[in-house]
Amino acid sequence: MVTLTEERTQEADVLSTEELQYAPLEAKLLEWGMPYTVNREFPIEDIVIEESAQVRFAANIAPKDRVDEYKMQMQSGAVFPPILLRVPGNVIIDGNTRVAAAKKIGRKAIPALLVDTKTEDMHQILAAAVNQMGGERLKAAEAHATALLMLRVGYPDAAIAREMGRDQSQVRKWRSQQEVLERAKPLGIDLGALARTTLEPLSDIRLEKPFIEAARLFTEVRPKQKEAKDIVEKVAQAVSEEGALQAIQEIREELAPVGPPPKAASREIPLARAAIGNLVKFEGRPSAAFDPAKREEELGRWQRLQKIVQDVVAAIEIYQTEMPAND
Repeated sequence: MVTLTEERTQEADVLSTEELQYAPLEAKLLEWGMPYTVNREFPIEDIVIEESAQVRFAANIAPKDRVDEYKMQMQSGAVFPPILLRVPGNVIIDGNTRVAAAKKIGRKAIPALLVDTKTEDMHQILAAAVNQMGGERLKAAEAHATALLMLRVGYPDAAIAREMGRDQSQVRKWRSQQEVLERAKPLGIDLGALARTTLEPLSDIRLEKPFIEAARLFTEVRPKQKEAKDIVEKVAQAVSEEGALQAIQEIREELAPVGPPPKAASREIPLARAAIGNLVKFEGRPSAAFDPAKREEELGRWQRLQKIVQDVVAAIEIYQTEMPAND
């Protein structure tokens, strides 16, 4: 494999504009040990875009204002970095905006690096890392989703922090949250509806039975982050497993409501909770929840759902303020 920088003549002391555009990407691929080839005139019509292979959420792919900006720059002679394509298949890894702009000015070909990522997971991880090198950086939710993927693949905290541009302490929090979810899942405990900041304290409970009971308690009372920390601290003070279980039971009794409910529970509540359970599965990957080909129809559905959620939240808050205070 010969890189562009190695193609320079020995007399040249300074990288050309084109070489400067290729150099950071080549350095990244060489660092990661990924084989690639250079094609300065790759046919745009041969580029394949797969939604499942995109690291960005659908709403953030090739935004119109950025495409128009790139279009004007290209028309004025600006030199852009090459796009990245996965081979075999010519699936785009990075460069949606550049491709869209090139199409707008009628170009038939575009510079590309063709990379063998081996797996789709590595395709997405590489795409995220390249996005964080410059240009339109990943949104917070996109970086978080990629960090979780890197955790599942087995990358250490330092590598994730470096590639995603995050502090290692933040990555450690994400790891703790993910470990709690993975511990709870085979136990039949669904923690998906809880805020991730609430999950983190549970990682400090290492014994299985206290973890199970504490996790169940969390699903019952849905504590906020500080409340979750206080609960776990009380459990951690126990000197035995039996003591930890007793502490959890005492907390459960302490938090249990006193007296009969104000009215019979609606038969529709289980249906609402089931619907919420299905929707939270799309947390961190919203593009999987709609069909881009039916954008207007899908947008209408989700805006209606957004209004329903806002109304329910408002009703809960009103109910809380109207509850009589304990003497």
